[in-house]
Amino acid sequence: MPFDLLGIDSDNGGEFINNHLFRYCNEEQITFTRSRNYRKNDNCFVELSVVRRAAGYLRYDTDTELEVLNDLYGYLRLSFSNL
Repeated sequence: MPFDLLGIDSDNGGEFINNHLFRYCNEEQITFTRSRNYRKNDNCFVELSVVRRAAGYLRYDTDTELEVLNDLYGYLRLSFSNL
């Protein structure tokens, strides 16, 4: 990976959480968190408050759209790093 992995935030399902992943995170000292039980839409609040507010809800399919989104995410990272 091009950067150090500090944490994994997972949904609760067995398809996301298993002994291998949990053991790997412990061995590599990677913080492992999961969403709250019976609150499967917790992640949407982060997505809504940051990504969707800036990028909207449309589907982006072209290379040009990807470049625009990558530029936007760069500006968002800069604005949040100053908080």
